[in-house]
Amino acid sequence: MLACQNCGKPLKRTDRAYFLLEVPHRSIGEIRSFLAVNSVAYCPDCVQIMRTKALN
Repeated sequence: MLACQNCGKPLKRTDRAYFLLEVPHRSIGEIRSFLAVNSVAYCPDCVQIMRTKALN
């Protein structure tokens, strides 16, 4: 199960989640395996907090 990297809240299938990742240098065909290894999940509440901090 995915959990928010910031607050640790478990993310359910029906929840909206945001992922921080770097775009791979190779083709898009490998994106699924790339996401499994290199993505970081955040819940909407933590993303809103990070956006607010970035604007100030």
